[in-house]
Amino acid sequence: MLLLEIFSAGKAHVKVSHDGSLPKTYVMKQDERVLIRAVECFNILLEDKCAVALFYNGRPVSIPGQCGRPVNLWIP
Repeated sequence: MLLLEIFSAGKAHVKVSHDGSLPKTYVMKQDERVLIRAVECFNILLEDKCAVALFYNGRPVSIPGQCGRPVNLWIP
């Protein structure tokens, strides 16, 4: 079982699909936390990489790109 944790540092829009499912959009407030479980993988679209911190199976995820720009990630 895979675990994705999303912590918001401010207002954040995050879209996540897992294991090929339809994406779900999360509109997060500051200091909000979302936990998502999967069997195989996650596809994550971040509106702003600097608005969130991601943890995959308890380990921090390095998010490429610039603040204020959308970022799309596949994990693993």
